[in-house]
Amino acid sequence: MTFAVTVRGLDQLNKKLDKLADPKKFQKAVLSGALMIEKSAKESIAHGSKSGTLYLSHKIPHRASAPGEAPATDTGLLISSIQHWVSNDGLTIAVGTKLAYGTYLEFGTRDMAERPFIHPALDINRAAIVARIQNVAGSTNDS
Repeated sequence: MTFAVTVRGLDQLNKKLDKLADPKKFQKAVLSGALMIEKSAKESIAHGSKSGTLYLSHKIPHRASAPGEAPATDTGLLISSIQHWVSNDGLTIAVGTKLAYGTYLEFGTRDMAERPFIHPALDINRAAIVARIQNVAGSTNDS
């Protein structure tokens, strides 16, 4: 499961990038945003509040997540699988997991309510990511 963010005005951005001496500033801002999403998703699983059922897992008490909460970690496999993938131009980065059950957790199934962890991480960081990219775009006007 991966998620991609579509940037509106990419044509205009590419035109600005062509004029820049160092388009790596945009790549760095986009990568920084992806890392923010990745970190928030992992933190929500590892440390977010959970209010689901309490049961024994491997003889250890485990509190499951309730519908709408980020998944509760048990083995750490989901957390360790969350990563990002960078496009060749460095301006498109996907964040997610290749684990099939990640999709089931994020969106739910007919038998299980969703336990989202990527979308909320994007929502939490959206304003900061946009600000970083706008800051770089604004600095191109000074050149």
